[in-house]
Amino acid sequence: QDSKTVQLAGPVEVEVVPMRKKGALEGADPKAVAAFWKRIAVLSRAMSAAAQSMKEAHERIERLEEALDRSQAAPDTLDDELDTLRTTLDDLRLELFGNPTKGQLSEEQLPTVRGRLGFASAGTSGSTYGPTPEHEKNLRLAEEGFAKLRPRLNRLLQEQLPAFEAKLSKAGAPWSTGQPIP
Repeated sequence: QDSKTVQLAGPVEVEVVPMRKKGALEGADPKAVAAFWKRIAVLSRAMSAAAQSMKEAHERIERLEEALDRSQAAPDTLDDELDTLRTTLDDLRLELFGNPTKGQLSEEQLPTVRGRLGFASAGTSGSTYGPTPEHEKNLRLAEEGFAKLRPRLNRLLQEQLPAFEAKLSKAGAPWSTGQPIP
């Protein structure tokens, strides 16, 4: 009632034990399996944030292109700068997700961060036996790949795009969504 949250009961301790003492295969320590799943969850969260940020950056670049096209000021090097920003974003997307056209055509492409994460996740999601060395390797490579990519993406989002927007505004281009109110 009255939209209040109330505690109905306190915590209860339970002991979880495996249904079978010994499986057909020797499994990993449950704590190691849980730690592996946690690493997958952490990277999945970061990948999801990167994907959403890239989508928004792509839309932002499209709006900036429209503002530049409508600008009455001489573009100077702004066209080239915007193309560089777009190329940077496209390169980051390729590293993370691969070439979407090749993916639709089921053509071979280099392993991506998402592909490696997907392999590690799909191969262990329904299993308590733990990750294989190949799952471990792919997750490690996905984590390393994302760690190299993250600073470049953050620089694009937090430094390069705002700096370009400021230059565009100074050049007299029309305001576009997402920019500070003039």
